[in-house]
Amino acid sequence: MMRNPASVRASASPRHLAALLLKHRVSGLPVVNSDGRVVGDVSLVDLLKWCLKSGVGFGEADVLEALAHGGARPEAVDFATVADFMTHEPAVADVDEWLGEAAHRMAESDADRLVVLDRHGKLGGVLTRTDVLRALSEVRFLHA
Repeated sequence: MMRNPASVRASASPRHLAALLLKHRVSGLPVVNSDGRVVGDVSLVDLLKWCLKSGVGFGEADVLEALAHGGARPEAVDFATVADFMTHEPAVADVDEWLGEAAHRMAESDADRLVVLDRHGKLGGVLTRTDVLRALSEVRFLHA
């Protein structure tokens, strides 16, 4: 699990989101309010779907680079916010939850990651499919 992950506000622009995804080399981010409470989740796929739906055009091959560095139509990008295309009810796990339960929820919801909430309901981390695979690879089974 990644503790203290990067996050984004619902009021952030698609341009700012793209810059954060590039900077942190992640495919999505938890969306938090000013109190640090999780209000959603947003992924690169959410951003790309919004781009297609909004008619945001790119001359560049790399959509994130284009958004982050001004290659998209400003009238479409600069007036939108992450709240326009984020997932409002993300898949979550509690910080004290057993890994097996979290992995099961991840599989059931076909989520790439779970937003982990601390004991106060605030952002505590992010659990990815890679984290689950890493944990499974470290399990030693006893043979009879």
